[in-house]
Amino acid sequence: RRSSSSGFLSDDDLPPYSVLVALYDEAESAGGLIRALSQMNYPPSKLDIHLLLEASDTSTRAALDAISLPANVRVHTLAPGTPQTKPRALNYGLEFAAGKYVTIYDAEDRPHPDQIRIAAEEFASAHETLACLQAPLQAHNASDSWIASQWALEYDIQFRLLVPALARAQLPIPLGGTSNHFDRAALDAAGGWDAWNVTEDADLGLRLARMGKTIGSIAPPTLEEAPAALPVWAAQRSRWIKGFIQSWWVLMRSPARSFREVGALGWLAAQLTLGGAILSALLAGPMAIWLLVCLLVPQLSFGAAGLLLLVGGYGVNIVAAALATRRWTFSRALTVASLPLYWPLLSLGAARALYGLMRTPHFWAKTPHGLSVMGIDEGAPICSPSTGYSP
Repeated sequence: RRSSSSGFLSDDDLPPYSVLVALYDEAESAGGLIRALSQMNYPPSKLDIHLLLEASDTSTRAALDAISLPANVRVHTLAPGTPQTKPRALNYGLEFAAGKYVTIYDAEDRPHPDQIRIAAEEFASAHETLACLQAPLQAHNASDSWIASQWALEYDIQFRLLVPALARAQLPIPLGGTSNHFDRAALDAAGGWDAWNVTEDADLGLRLARMGKTIGSIAPPTLEEAPAALPVWAAQRSRWIKGFIQSWWVLMRSPARSFREVGALGWLAAQLTLGGAILSALLAGPMAIWLLVCLLVPQLSFGAAGLLLLVGGYGVNIVAAALATRRWTFSRALTVASLPLYWPLLSLGAARALYGLMRTPHFWAKTPHGLSVMGIDEGAPICSPSTGYSP
């Protein structure tokens, strides 16, 4: 039996599905989140939504109390405890999740209405090793600032190009922090999320791979808010790099064992994705400074190897941007052209991450939301010419 959507399952055949949303200081985003989740093309009776709050977050609680919540939405308050992180909240929420499948959203997310249904239909026809599906994340406010445009380009390359390619090759994927759809049984077998890792998503993706599970990708996107100010971007990036280092350390605690678990290609892919992200962030700034010094002091040389690395890296990113970009505009062309100016900023995040690892390794640098200059039209459909998909 076919449903009224593009899939093959009727409403009666769809499995129970759970949604977990960890909220902290998200009073501004609460209303839009509820509206977006209420628009999902999935039977409400089979969709249980759990909003997870910290005990100290009275502002978000007040915002939710002012909203008439749908019957399938429940609000849970965590007992005070450590670490105060998103993965700790998700593990708590998992205790209440009744679905055969579980997905994660963030407060600012605006998922495509068909996303959960498409995920359920993919799971229904997939091999038993499939543990997770990653939906693409897309910035809705790339025009807010130069930083936002660079962040949006990164996400386009990551979720339109890299993740689908890794999924097709059945290689390990460091997951994004939202819009992952999990087979509940596989998630339980993996032990849920590591509450002490500040990029619990990347860590979980690698753990699933080490269990012999695969990760796929689906097309319906989730709109997200890109950080438009440098301080907000730097705090978020430092947390990402800190978590990447934590996840890489876990992977490399026993290199021979992880090599056996994921195979040679899987091990190499993990080094190139996770290890490459760490290494490039550490080296981009120093290389840019040395290049500038060489330009100012003719007696010094950047070297043929350095120039080859710079030109090669830029060329690869231009090709990746061309493959990931659906519609070229003048602003997107400027974003790609200015990539070499963006890369050194990654080292600022890396330096802050290294300091954080030494002083506060499990501190979660919260990214504030609701700051977009353009905002998002809550009344408009999630799918548009720039966010459409081909199932």
